[in-house]
Amino acid sequence: MRGSTRRGLPLVVGALVIVALLALARTLGHPPPSLPRNGETFIEEGPGYVTIIDAGSSGCRAHVFKYTRVGVSVSLDPRHESLKVRPGLSTFVDDPAAAGRSLDPLLDFMRGQIPEPMWMSSPVYLKATAGLRMLPLDRSEAILESVRGTLAASEFMFDVDDGAKIIAGTDEGGFGWLSVNYLMHNFENEHWTAVVEMGGASAQVTELARSNLRGRIPDGSSFSFAVGGKKYDLYANSYLGYGLEQAREKINAVLRDENRNEDPCLYEGYAKSASDERDSVYDGAPGIQVAGAGDFGNCRALVETVLFPQTPCSHASCSRIQGAFQPKDLPEANVLAFENFYYTASMLGLHQPDTQPQQFRFEAKKVCNTHWTDLLASDYPKDDSDKADLTKLCFSGVYLAMFLEKGLGLQPDKKITVQQTVDGNGIDWSLGAAIHETSKLAAAAAAARA
Repeated sequence: MRGSTRRGLPLVVGALVIVALLALARTLGHPPPSLPRNGETFIEEGPGYVTIIDAGSSGCRAHVFKYTRVGVSVSLDPRHESLKVRPGLSTFVDDPAAAGRSLDPLLDFMRGQIPEPMWMSSPVYLKATAGLRMLPLDRSEAILESVRGTLAASEFMFDVDDGAKIIAGTDEGGFGWLSVNYLMHNFENEHWTAVVEMGGASAQVTELARSNLRGRIPDGSSFSFAVGGKKYDLYANSYLGYGLEQAREKINAVLRDENRNEDPCLYEGYAKSASDERDSVYDGAPGIQVAGAGDFGNCRALVETVLFPQTPCSHASCSRIQGAFQPKDLPEANVLAFENFYYTASMLGLHQPDTQPQQFRFEAKKVCNTHWTDLLASDYPKDDSDKADLTKLCFSGVYLAMFLEKGLGLQPDKKITVQQTVDGNGIDWSLGAAIHETSKLAAAAAAARA
């Protein structure tokens, strides 16, 4: 973090690096690469590097993080360089061999960021998300095998068994929580923050599990990790289909299936014919004639009926999203919301970083009830977004307020933090993944030496 000194995370990797390199070389049928003289001392006394490749639906981005050893501790610098290549790995479904080759520019980038003597001791991990999750297992595995071959043949440290895989939404949530709480120095003061991420396809809700919940969180709603030899258990839930775009798709589907031409979440004066192209999911249900009604109240009612119906709770406590388990104390936790919460708040002109769930609702009401012509002539969006994005504002403000209030049970006037950076460092799950993986290496190395 800029101008700050952080207590490091323990990381003892020298012996593990050597063992892993030799084992990997034998696995691939190649002679082991030559190690620098006194390689273990080299690792302990110099800087180290770890690369996380975020393999998303639109492309792969390599994040190269640097850490510095001080005795048995490591300080991981959140400031880092990254590079994205397109397209996403899922586009290689019919030519999986090309998937591995698509990473070549990222490997060149890594070679430019990491000093050559340290290539073989710098681990790389590829973590695939939405795009590969949606493919049949045999198709995604063929793509991952191609990727593993490319990374294993590179000069960098790579685990062929665990280094490239599809991660679950709960992993994304856990890594996001790690990133936020690391950037906020919360591992030092233990003033923990719950994290709510609103993506396009899914939403992640993550909180440190209190001691009375440990071991009692349902399968699929938890994430555990160790930092500095201490284990942490998180409540982590990923709501697939509740990301902003997918939520709007659900509304569109209802309007289309019921042949309802009036859309209460679009503005009076806005219209699309059945044959008009839709540039985004926010432009109205495709295939039917659409007329905006500009009706805030009916938009709220529609969103609640479709996305937040009353559902039976089979757990000790639940959210109103699919009747999923949710800790009772979540509504009272310190909450940081990012991604589409931040972008929508910026477009609506909400005060940041401190705001309230009801502020999304108040501002959405103003926008929803504005005539389309007047809205186009207004100063909305309040940030530098395009006027084309105005079609999403009414729905987004309504939905995000209801996600927090109805879905998670937060009080309308509860203070929450909405931001996309902490001390100038962007909030991104890749930082949490880097912390997680280097901590695992440290634990394995310590166990090997015991």
